[in-house]
Amino acid sequence: MDTTTISIHGAAELLSAVPYQLGFHPSHSIVLLSVRPGRGRLGLTVREELATLRGPYGRAVAGDLAGLMADDAAAYVIAVRYPGPADPAPAEDAGLQAILAALAALFDHVECWNVTETYYEPLDPDDGMPLADPRPVEELRETNAAAAFTAAGVAPLDSREELVRLPAAGPAETRSARRAATRAWDSRVAIPGPALWAEWQRPLLDEFLMLLSRAAEPAWDETALIETFPRQLGRLAALLHDPIGRDGVLMAMLEPEALAAVAAHLATAPGGPGEDTAAAGPGPVGEAVPDGWPIDPRLGVVVGPEAAAAGLRVLTSAAALASEKRRGCPLAVAAWLAWWSGDGLRAAEWGARALEHPDAPPLAELVLTMIDQRITPWLPGRAERVLTGVE
Repeated sequence: MDTTTISIHGAAELLSAVPYQLGFHPSHSIVLLSVRPGRGRLGLTVREELATLRGPYGRAVAGDLAGLMADDAAAYVIAVRYPGPADPAPAEDAGLQAILAALAALFDHVECWNVTETYYEPLDPDDGMPLADPRPVEELRETNAAAAFTAAGVAPLDSREELVRLPAAGPAETRSARRAATRAWDSRVAIPGPALWAEWQRPLLDEFLMLLSRAAEPAWDETALIETFPRQLGRLAALLHDPIGRDGVLMAMLEPEALAAVAAHLATAPGGPGEDTAAAGPGPVGEAVPDGWPIDPRLGVVVGPEAAAAGLRVLTSAAALASEKRRGCPLAVAAWLAWWSGDGLRAAEWGARALEHPDAPPLAELVLTMIDQRITPWLPGRAERVLTGVE
C-alpha cells in the first residue's frame, strides 16, 4: 500500500489539517488532538458537540474525552473550539471550560485555539482568554499542509450531514435492485440448508468480491456502482439478510490472504434459515502489521484503509437501493466497518439508522454500544481520524 506522510509546521498548518482528518468542516464543536511524544506525531482525534459539553453531563463527558487522550499516550493535547455565530465568547463558554478543566487535571501542557468563520486565535488554556490578535481564517486554507492534502486527493466535505448522507439512487436502478433482492431471497428459501453455501451464499459472496474490487478503483464511486450494478447491489442486500452470508461479507473485507479462512468457515458453517451463527475458528496471522491498520481479533489479519473505503462505497450503495425491510443490514455492516476503520461519526449515524429498519441485525446495537462505551478498535500508532463521532 502506498502511503503519504504530511509534515506539519506551525499552528496554522495544524489547524488547517483538522477538517481533512475529520472528513468535514466542524462547527459548534470541540476537537481534541493528541500529540505523541518524540517527533510529535498526531495521534487520536476526537470531536464533541459544544452543546453536549454545556449540558448536565458535560463535565463527565469532558472527563471521558480527556481520558481517551491519556489512553493514547499523548505528550500534550491541542483543543480547538469551532463556535457557531451565536455562541458565547470563549471565556464564557461552559463547554470549553469543562474540557479545559478535564485536560488540566491530566496534562501539564495544553494548547487551545478558537477558529470561527472569519478568524482564528490562540486562547489561554487556563481561562479561555485570547493570547494574541486574531488572524484571518483564509490563512488556514492556504497552508502547505492544505495543499499537500489536496494533492493527495483528500478534500473535506462541507458539513457533518454531508459526510453521513447515503448516495442518491434513481428510480430505475432502485426498481432493478429491489426486484433482484426479492428474487435472490425467494431462491434461497427453496434451497435445502446443506446446499446453501455452494448454491447461494458462495456465488453471492463472489459477486460481492467483484463489487469490492471495482470499488477499489478510483473511477468507481457510489454513483458509478449504482448505475452499473443495481442488480448485484440488490442481491448483496439479500445476502446481508442471511446471517452466514453477512458473516462472509464481514470477513471478505479483510486482506486477500484471509479468504481461505473465509471459505473454510462458510463451507462448514450451518446455513439453515434463522441460524445466526457467528464466525469461528482461527485464520492466518499476519507477520507484520502496518502502522495504523485495524486488526480483526478473530482472524488476526489486517483491514487496509483502501479496502475499508471500498467496502463502505459498496455497502452504502446497497443501502441506498434497498427497500425499507432490507436496508437495516447493509447499514449495520457499514456501521461496523466505519467503526472498525476508526470513523466513529459515520458508525454512530449508520448504526442508529439501521435500528430504524425491521431487518437490523444485533450488529447495529453492538456498534452503538461500542461507541457509547468509548471502546475503540486496536489502532497502533494511528495518526488518522478516530472516534470523530464521539457524541
